[in-house]
Amino acid sequence: MTKFKGYACLISDTQGIIIPKEVLAKAWEEYLKKGDLTVTLNFDPKKPVGKIIPEFCTVDDKGLLVTVETNYAKGLGTNGLCNSSEYNEKDRTQVVKSLELFEVSIVERPLKGYEACKIEEVKEVEPGT
Repeated sequence: MTKFKGYACLISDTQGIIIPKEVLAKAWEEYLKKGDLTVTLNFDPKKPVGKIIPEFCTVDDKGLLVTVETNYAKGLGTNGLCNSSEYNEKDRTQVVKSLELFEVSIVERPLKGYEACKIEEVKEVEPGT
């Protein structure tokens, strides 16, 4: 198995979407309470390819930095629901006020605007460590 670290979600993307750090942190905390740490391929629940290692995950000033154990490593992404947001006419940005995360997925290539959601670090690990 390979353990890798990368950003699954960004606080600010190139498409004008802004998720404040505290909103993303709350969504991540609620996601972890669900207990399903499965990582899928391209958001397909029929294709589990790994698991999240929560003790090595954090929300920092860039976004949601996750550590995943898998044999398949490409890019990362999250799937969720924006419960509320506000459009800022001046900056032409959409600021997310409330977010629910459904999953973390390994993707063949990140969506437009999320090119920074890439693998940051890769380590070979013994199974189960």
